[in-house]
Amino acid sequence: MKKVIIVGAGTGGITVTARLINELNNEVEVTLVAPATSHFYQPLWTLVGAGVTTHEETEKSMKSVFPEGVKWIQQKVVTFNPEQNLITLDNNSSLSYDILIVAAGMQLDSHKIQGAIGALEYDNVCANYKTYGSTKTWKVLQNTTEENAVFTQPPMPIKCGGGPQKAVYLADDYFRQSWPPYFWH
Repeated sequence: MKKVIIVGAGTGGITVTARLINELNNEVEVTLVAPATSHFYQPLWTLVGAGVTTHEETEKSMKSVFPEGVKWIQQKVVTFNPEQNLITLDNNSSLSYDILIVAAGMQLDSHKIQGAIGALEYDNVCANYKTYGSTKTWKVLQNTTEENAVFTQPPMPIKCGGGPQKAVYLADDYFRQSWPPYFWH
């Protein structure tokens, strides 16, 4: 049996884990390394921002999204040693592997955008990919009374290339349904 370690239990890590177990169950021993206790299905966060669903609907216990047969180690990886096929965890233990899959997601670096952190403290500035940020987006949409709204499309790499556009389209749909027709001329 091949020992497979998957680092990260977001949508990518869980999807790869499920495929390996479903397709190669007798050929692989899968260990998932992820410190979180909750799994957030982040692709839904734009729909939360449009009032289609709630943030609570995007959260499940981590254990509930794992396929049967996966071993979960609830630790952070602190070092990768590909020459020796080892990873070191934050409890100073090491794990060996035959195959390593890193699906740790993306780091949000809002602090690298001048003024972004301060701007997000305003009532009318929001970001869907911050935890609970899409809940704020929905409140902002509901409270918008001006004819102009500004959306941004950052350059790649981003979590979801279509996410910012989807937010615009969903906001446009909400505004068209909620605002008087004279706004649309």
